Parts: sequence; C-alpha cells; structure tokens
Amino acid sequence: MNKFNAIAAMLACLWAGHAQAARSTQFDITLQPAGESARSFKVHLPPKGSVRHVIRDDLTLEVHAPAEEHGQGRSELRLLSQQKDGSFKVLHIAGIATFPNEVVQAGYGICAGKVTYRSEIAPGAAVCQ
Repeated sequence: MNKFNAIAAMLACLWAGHAQAARSTQFDITLQPAGESARSFKVHLPPKGSVRHVIRDDLTLEVHAPAEEHGQGRSELRLLSQQKDGSFKVLHIAGIATFPNEVVQAGYGICAGKVTYRSEIAPGAAVCQ
C-alpha cells in the first residue's frame, strides 16, 4: 500500500468515527392550519439546536432538540401565534422524551378553531379529521 492509499484509509476511518459521534435528532412535523391541507417537513438538529419555522404570517412553530448528547433528553415543540404588536402568544408546548438519533413524529392542526396536537403521526397525515 502506498502512502496515498494509507493516508486515504486513515482519513476514512477518522471520518467514519466523527460521523458516528455526531448526534442529531430528526423531526418529522406535520402542520395543518385551518382550512388548509396537511403538509410536512423534516429537520435534523444537533443537541441544543433549535429552529423557528413560519407557517403563515400569524403562525410559527419552534423546534428545540434535547441538550443531551448521550441518553434520554427532552425535545420541545412550541406552536406560537404572532400578535398584532409583534409579540408571540404560546398556543401549545409539547415536551417529548427523546434519545439521540431518534426520529420524532408529531403534528399540529388548527381544527374548528382549536389547536390540536398529535404525537406519533405519520408525515403528511391529516391532523384535523
């Protein structure tokens, strides 16, 4: 084995070890605002990561990954309504026990004027029946 192949093999082993060590949580979220069909999106977040997804001008979803890199942690979903003054009103908070590299499936809908939360929902499935 020449030096180039040896170095390439070492780098491949290091990369595989790094990729294995990197932890993330995948979220498959389904959203169904009032009068609209369900749509879903996926997001991968590292430990302590978060993202804010604007559903419409007045409706926002925050996704927070657990802080734990090893063992069980707590993910959090927050459905927010933006008020006329620019502040946000919390419509619902879901705390979900989560392990690293786990897939979290959940859905929110505004059904008959009320917030509906469903855990373990298949991506794209209707939240409002």
